[in-house]
Amino acid sequence: VRMAALGRLTDEADIADVVRRNTDLQVRVAALDRIKVTSLLADIALKHPDPMTQAAAAGLIRDQKLLEMLAVKQTNTAVCLAAVAHLTNQVTLIRLALDHRDVYVRRAAVQGIRNQDKLSGIARNDPDRDVRKTAAELVEEPAALAVIARNDPDAMVRWVATRKTSDQDVLAGLARKDADPLVRRQAVVKLEDPAL
Repeated sequence: VRMAALGRLTDEADIADVVRRNTDLQVRVAALDRIKVTSLLADIALKHPDPMTQAAAAGLIRDQKLLEMLAVKQTNTAVCLAAVAHLTNQVTLIRLALDHRDVYVRRAAVQGIRNQDKLSGIARNDPDRDVRKTAAELVEEPAALAVIARNDPDAMVRWVATRKTSDQDVLAGLARKDADPLVRRQAVVKLEDPAL
């Protein structure tokens, strides 16, 4: 009955009222899908008491300035993640990857970054292993991969960089000296000349 009543509504302000007042998440999400007015979606993303509804509204917004504001200022991680998923501004993504308080948001921001120098810096310096690993997966520069493979304190990050590098001298050194057996094995697999 609620969905049928929702289907008869045409005014987006009325549909937004359904989102604000209805207790059923399924009805709220169905209503959100019918809202195209950014200001209504933003109001719900910022003010709705249910975090899932806020995140669903944020995921429908495409205005870059509004997405940036949500990603930077919103305390609800799900809203921040929904906003970051649609951000394209590289400066904003880099700032979020470097400075956001939430590790999940930093990791999501890293996935949108295209600047190899910034990715390399994050892969070398972020305090969180998963953020460094995500950045290392996107690094393409051989010299940066070599530094990460040789120096990261976490074996999983070193393994990712080892898997991506083709520098035979680096691989030979890792095969002989890395503290982790999985990193050593990965280096051996990538070696073109086992005699190295």
